[in-house]
Amino acid sequence: MRMFPSIYVAGEGMVDAAVVERLFKDFHLPLGPIYQAGGKENLRKKISGYNHAAQFFPWFVLVDLNQEAPVLLCSGAIGYLRKVL
Repeated sequence: MRMFPSIYVAGEGMVDAAVVERLFKDFHLPLGPIYQAGGKENLRKKISGYNHAAQFFPWFVLVDLNQEAPVLLCSGAIGYLRKVL
């Protein structure tokens, strides 16, 4: 069985964290730390930092489950997820 590094996660808050935990569990993805930004605006302020970190580790960023933009993937994560899935 091929081992993959954990995927770091960022989201707005507790709901995003719960959704990601379930999603990763159902798809057998290696879950890393989950960072809760405390709201959409705080997450958007930090997105460039997550994008920079994605150059070194795979990241999955979930924002706005209830409104405009369902999923954002930082650079580097898309190719990684294609390999995993």
